[in-house]
This record gives sequence, structure tokens and C-alpha cells, in this order.
Amino acid sequence: FSFNHESAINPILRDRLTIIRTQALTAREKHHIAEHYLVPRTLRNLGLPAEHVRFLPETGPALVAHAAEERGVRRMKQLIECVLSRILTLSIDPPGAAGDDRAYLECVPPGLRGLRLCAPVPLTAAMVGRLARRGAAPAYPAHMYT
Repeated sequence: FSFNHESAINPILRDRLTIIRTQALTAREKHHIAEHYLVPRTLRNLGLPAEHVRFLPETGPALVAHAAEERGVRRMKQLIECVLSRILTLSIDPPGAAGDDRAYLECVPPGLRGLRLCAPVPLTAAMVGRLARRGAAPAYPAHMYT
């Protein structure tokens, strides 16, 4: 059982919990978690070969900076999933695409329409900023995460 705000828990339930307090993760720890766990798992879940995206030295710090206000990595996990799924969607020949069927482009936000990516996609800090979801989660399935 985890929670963000202890005051929001019913006092009867709170009385029955053993609360373990943890420290916020450092930027270095978040970068390590993203590089060694979140990115490989997301690539695997999307069916995206690791060689399809080229992570540059600036990529990790850019991902961490976009999710800097949180103590953990939940938002960064969502950011990684959003960025990598958009790379898959915007790829000229995405893995698993059937012929010239481009119906999947209907889920591309208006600000990214017309952007076409060729593998290997160099994931720069600017690209992370451009592909990162802004505001509430969209209603279309391309940005759902597990």
C-alpha cells in the first residue's frame, strides 16, 4: 500500500498501517532507474527494437528534468512511454507496420503531424521536449501505458 499524502488516509486505516518513510530519489538515481529498467521495459512492451532509438548522453538528464518535481519515477515512466510510443507512431517504417497503412497517424496530436522519423531516431533533449505529452492524457490509445 502506498500513498502520497498521509493526511488523506482515513484515520482508522492509518492506525492499522506500518508506515515506512522513504527519501526522494536523486536525479542520479532516477537516471539509473530510467536507463536500466524503465527504458528497456518500455521498448520491450512496445515491440520497439533497442536499435530503433539512439539515446544520447543528454537524453537521460532531459527525461529526469521533465519529471523533476516528483519524488519517485511514476511521471518519468509515463514520460518515457509517451515519448517512445510517439517515436513508434511517427516512424516512417515502424516495426510491425503493415504495408502503407498509415491509419495509426490519426492518433498523432496536431502539433506533431507531418513529423516523420527514420530509424535510428536520435533522442535529443529537444526531441524529448517536443514529444512529451502536455496537459491531461489524451483519449486515444497510442499513449496508454501498462
